[in-house]
Amino acid sequence: MASRRIVGFSLGQHHNAELAYNALVMAIAVRGGREAITAVIMHTDQGSEGGFNRSSQHLEHGGLRWGGERTGCRRCRWVC
Repeated sequence: MASRRIVGFSLGQHHNAELAYNALVMAIAVRGGREAITAVIMHTDQGSEGGFNRSSQHLEHGGLRWGGERTGCRRCRWVC
């Protein structure tokens, strides 16, 4: 069985063991309890939070300009 949905998450002020533990407890409950997850493989993104990056927050200063009106694309509004 595979799932692309989020089955557990937790929010907190700091990254610590309690945060990870709470997310795992939620995921176990969503999947049907401890008995239901005996053969589950857990994958994490092992990523990190992105910090503030002026170039990603202010694209007009990174060589891009607003182009939604000309392109008609509702999803991709920035053009080179």
